[in-house]
Amino acid sequence: MMKSTFLGLSFILIIQGAFAHPGFTTEQALPGTTLNTSMAVNHGCKGSPTTEVSITVPEEITKIEPVELENWTLNVEYRNSSSGQQGNSTQAISGFKWSGNLDPETPQEFGMVIDIPNLDVSQGNITLYFPTVQTCANATIEMAGTEAPHIIVTSEIIVEHDHDHDHDHDHDHDHDHDESGAPGTSGPFANLVAASVLGVGYYILSN
Repeated sequence: MMKSTFLGLSFILIIQGAFAHPGFTTEQALPGTTLNTSMAVNHGCKGSPTTEVSITVPEEITKIEPVELENWTLNVEYRNSSSGQQGNSTQAISGFKWSGNLDPETPQEFGMVIDIPNLDVSQGNITLYFPTVQTCANATIEMAGTEAPHIIVTSEIIVEHDHDHDHDHDHDHDHDHDESGAPGTSGPFANLVAASVLGVGYYILSN
């Protein structure tokens, strides 16, 4: 009985770990390209709703465009400017935040378009960190330093996919996210979940 309980708790921890803190939906890019990505917020903080998502832009990024969302207020801060109202299109953005109210069980993607600088990656990948704060009604999640969401600028994009998939088929990789913005359940994580469920079920039936 104790082993069954342990296995069940392990399965729950796997689920929780897979949908932890905010992170980019696409976090690899080639130098000198334009990246369409989103900051994915999968849940609230300690059961309370998310009221604000704030992102600091690294200095290497000189052009970035956050996407306005329905029912959210977008405020943009510019470098050498104390208020987003004073900024203009010629100034680099230093940070931005969305303010609103998001149910703690509802996922949301906060979109942005990033012009990746033409960095020299001949000696290795370069990681750009975007310090992020998720503010909730009763708690706050702060991610800074190497724990912050990041974009890896690389000379080669590594794509994870099912090698058995028919590559001649017109495949839309965006199908991994449903219309609500929730992450998909395909790929390695789905296999891990399936294996965990089968393992727990087998143990319970055999004891």
